[in-house]
Amino acid sequence: MDSIRIKNLRLLEDTGPIDIKPITLLLGANSSGKSTFLRAFPLMRQSVEAKTTSPILWYGQFVDFGSFDEAINNLEPANQEKEISFAYHFQFSNFLMRNEYINYYKYFLFHFSKNLSLKQESFRKSPIDKLEISLEIKLARVHEQYSNFLKEVLLKFSDHLIKLEINEQGKLIKFKVNQSEFSEEMKDVKFLPQKGLIPLFIEPIPQEEKNDLLHSIISLGYQLRKGSYSSRLIKLLKTEITNLVHYQIKNNEERIITIIGSLLGIGIESSNTILNLVQNNKNGGNIWNNKTRVWSIESPDFQKLRDILVADSALLILSMADKYLSNFACNISYIAPVRATAERYYRFQDLAVGEVDSQGKNLAMFIKSLNNKEQKSFEEWTQKYFGFSIGVDQSEGHVSLKLKEKNCQQKRNLADTGFGFSQVLPILTQLWWLSRGKGQVNKDYPITFAIEQPELHLHPGLQALLADSFIATIKIAKEQGFDLRLVIETHSETLVKRFSPHIANKNFDHNDINLVIFERENSETPAKVRIAKYTQAGLFDNWPLGFFLPDPI
Repeated sequence: MDSIRIKNLRLLEDTGPIDIKPITLLLGANSSGKSTFLRAFPLMRQSVEAKTTSPILWYGQFVDFGSFDEAINNLEPANQEKEISFAYHFQFSNFLMRNEYINYYKYFLFHFSKNLSLKQESFRKSPIDKLEISLEIKLARVHEQYSNFLKEVLLKFSDHLIKLEINEQGKLIKFKVNQSEFSEEMKDVKFLPQKGLIPLFIEPIPQEEKNDLLHSIISLGYQLRKGSYSSRLIKLLKTEITNLVHYQIKNNEERIITIIGSLLGIGIESSNTILNLVQNNKNGGNIWNNKTRVWSIESPDFQKLRDILVADSALLILSMADKYLSNFACNISYIAPVRATAERYYRFQDLAVGEVDSQGKNLAMFIKSLNNKEQKSFEEWTQKYFGFSIGVDQSEGHVSLKLKEKNCQQKRNLADTGFGFSQVLPILTQLWWLSRGKGQVNKDYPITFAIEQPELHLHPGLQALLADSFIATIKIAKEQGFDLRLVIETHSETLVKRFSPHIANKNFDHNDINLVIFERENSETPAKVRIAKYTQAGLFDNWPLGFFLPDPI
């Protein structure tokens, strides 16, 4: 995940794209919108982990935004459209290889037509190593209900722009690709709710078309590509192809299917590359070559063919984007600002514990579930960065957390230590766990840890050590090959300044940390977002004067 942009969520009228670095610090006064931005991460997770009737679950396991009406930004100027939008910028690596787009269709061709002359080696290997995706989803309120629905999807990749509009009943009412519009052809297509942010694309196939060879292939492709295939678009593509070939080829359905198979998948490319591939297609014949040779990217005939190919790829990309965002969301961990206080005893439970919960209530059971090797590693971690180790004692069905400070033989019950230990321990535990790729995470996707006010009840010296542990966590994750991102909302001047000497001493790259400052002119205006940075020397760039200590009244 490269960046996230939020519009019209509570105080956030428009954050602009905010880069999600290995460490992203969210700063600002109380009620400035920084907590809203951070809680958008656990909001995303609770929305994709539950099967819902709308894309966003405003009240759930991790955070409570109330309802759509309570979450919408209602500050002046009035938001007449009443929409909330989330925009994501990310990349698909090894796009075609990982998803085997063409390989699936290649199988269909050979499976359904034994006499097809298309050879396996004729399929082009895409030069694309990665594909940059910009996806924005806009949510609106269902009239006379408290729920919301996906109203609009904006998708950008290569040099293409795709816009889909959906009504309250989930019916597609607009489908525009670059300069072309396919709204009429796709007018009875529906989007049905599923686990994820983007509903499932459903396109009914008329009974009279089901026995057709081409549509038999498309039908199987639709099933394997899980709703990302459109028989309408393939039918449009077939019409465009027949206008470009010799009449003998027009009447040869297998030859037409061969040409379709050789074109599918190129819609992910730029317009210039698509044009080159169309003009050099070896399956079209002499008439094809003569007609396409004079095309440029401004030619209306080329743009129509290109946009059909792009539209077909866009449906697949939407399906893949939903999978990416769902996996990204499931990789989000969250620690709330109010953590559970230490108890003297915890009742033992035979439960599998995959992560520390958002309030640290299951901390004792989590530590108890560690094996001996993990327990030793965890003790070494806390000793190194905070000068204490934590362990568990069990007796008569109860578990207690015992803290042992450096150079001290005596263990103390966590309930008898300072309040700060119980507040920071859930954070340290989850940091250690995630930095090693542990827990219920998919290591092929970024792992995000969203933390609210980690410095609560900590002495400034311990706040500085906490910053050190953040840097150590990112370094260990990189060494282990994990893409770990820490999103931290804080009021701590000590924590923010602690990163400077690390950067100045080349212990941490200044490009791996982002300072996001949320500001408001007064209580009647929305939040504005300012991006500040650390320089290579560890100094602040674009830092607002008087941020931590305003002038006296």
